[in-house]
This record gives sequence, structure tokens and C-alpha cells, in this order.
Amino acid sequence: MFNLPKHTIDKMDRITPILAKNGVDMTGWDSIRESLSFAPPESDAYTRRAIEWLQEASLDDSLPWVQACQAIWMEPPAPHPGNERKASMVKITVETPIGHGKHTLALEVGRALTLMGMKVTIPAQEAPLRGQAERLLGLEGTEVVILTKEPQKDYQTEAFKTAVYPEKGTGSALAVNYAVIGLANEAGEVAGKWKKYLRGDYGENPGEAATGHLPEKLKETLAGEIGDVLWYVAALCSELGIKKEDVERENLQKLADRQARGVLKGDGDKR
Repeated sequence: MFNLPKHTIDKMDRITPILAKNGVDMTGWDSIRESLSFAPPESDAYTRRAIEWLQEASLDDSLPWVQACQAIWMEPPAPHPGNERKASMVKITVETPIGHGKHTLALEVGRALTLMGMKVTIPAQEAPLRGQAERLLGLEGTEVVILTKEPQKDYQTEAFKTAVYPEKGTGSALAVNYAVIGLANEAGEVAGKWKKYLRGDYGENPGEAATGHLPEKLKETLAGEIGDVLWYVAALCSELGIKKEDVERENLQKLADRQARGVLKGDGDKR
């Protein structure tokens, strides 16, 4: 692993002229640099003070020159000479002490990288880093967060827990009847909300609504009604003893087959 403080000094020597040119008060930094002038090369005091000073400066990371400083701070070490192999890379998200921006870095698996004073987020899908974070990342002044992927809950199962109707879960004609009527009712609710939009209930002029941009309030309302439709689709699948995800998969397979045969358009379920 490269020398952390030396690396910080090199980067700060490149960053400070940019800060000074753009009107940042460098008095505090000059004092830090003078007080640390006799620090041994292996000391991390320089890095800690640099990070604190940059954070206190509260720089606006929407400014191009601040973004340029962030880019310098995040530069990884140069690859080892003669390393001709194709690198296996993983992506990590980092937050620098300069401003508050989030940036994505590609990290070569197997090469150590010291990230100075940064918060590092490692997505769960980046499996190569999960068991190797401490070996791959120098943790000097670095907060490392490994996101764990929570198991996705099955919508059909979770939705059915909230079902309350006669003979629920029996698959009887009465239970199926309830789910079918509920599905038709909620689909009608979607149509009803759209009808009200067309007549101007969302501030549009009647007759012009269908050609304009949809109001956000209408999108939110329709999304809620679609959710209710989805609930009844799941309930009907449960009463029929089938899994909603199987219905989804078979529907996609049917459409892909029709597309391959050039019969997406036309009539008839069996085309």
C-alpha cells in the first residue's frame, strides 16, 4: 500500500492552488502546514488535519472547481508497471470530505486502495469486496459501509396476509367471486380517475387533457389505483392456487413467442 501521508501531501499541494485561486481563505491551511512541517513521513496527522480543514471549509460541490478538487482527492494509486493482466473491477460509491458529493470509483480486485477520510459504500452485489474489504481498502480515517441485500418479500404472500373476505384462502367459488369482482371494481377505479382527468378535474381544459403533460397528482392517484388492482390480481392467484410470478413468466413467454412469429398484432388468444 502506498504511503498515506505522503499521498495526502501530494494531493493537497495540487488542490490548495485551486482553492486559493477561487477565493478560499487559506490562512487556516497555512497554519496547519507549518505546524506539521516536522511530522515524520509515516505520520497520519497530516491526513487527519487536512480532512478536518476541508470539511470545515464547507465547499459547494456544485461548482466545477470544487469538483476538480474532489477528482484529485479521489485519484487511486497508479497501476503497477508491467501489470498486463485484464483487471477485474468492482464499483464503490464514495463521499469525499470536499463538499458533499457522491462519486463512483472502479476498484481493481486484489489491489489495496487507501481512501482518505471518505465514506465508502459497497453494494451487496459486488460480491468480491464483501469478504475482502479490509484487505482491499486501507481503512485509515475511512468509514466503510457494506450494504447487505435484504431478501425481497413475496408480494403475493404479504398481500394475502391483509385479505379479509368470506372463505378467504379456500379457493371456493365465493372466494374466487370476491376476488374477481374486486379486480373488476379496481380496474374501473383506474378508468374513473382517467375519465375525471379528461373532463378537467385536474386543472386541464376538457378536450385538451389527453394531448398535454400528465399532472403529477394524477400520476400519484393512478399509481395508487394500480396498486389496488395488483392486490386483487394477487388475491385471485392465491384463490386459484397459482403463483403470480408464474403468471407473469408465462405471459412474457407467450408474448415473446408471438413477437418471434410476427403475430403480436391480430385477434385470438391462440394466435
